[in-house]
Amino acid sequence: MRNVVAYELLSLNGVAEQPDEFITGLKQRSGGEIGVHGSIELTQSLLEQGLVDDLRLVIAPALHMRGRKLFDRGLSRRLTLTRNVASPSGHLLLDFQVER
Repeated sequence: MRNVVAYELLSLNGVAEQPDEFITGLKQRSGGEIGVHGSIELTQSLLEQGLVDDLRLVIAPALHMRGRKLFDRGLSRRLTLTRNVASPSGHLLLDFQVER
């Protein structure tokens, strides 16, 4: 299932493609990094399609028994931790390289 919010935002900005097609096109161009913020469904879809090179996660010091999970559908690729930092407020900042 595609992320409707991301699709609508792309459409509002004149992008007619689906998010995965748009990001595939961006990756083929020269330029900087591509960031996706706050969309679990879109991130899951891009991970499943092999369009994510690096993953940056912020882990908040809170316990929720329910809620949406980033890796709820599993992950067929291996993640290698490349950076980990603890913030003064207790957040963990984790960077992973997504293996091909």
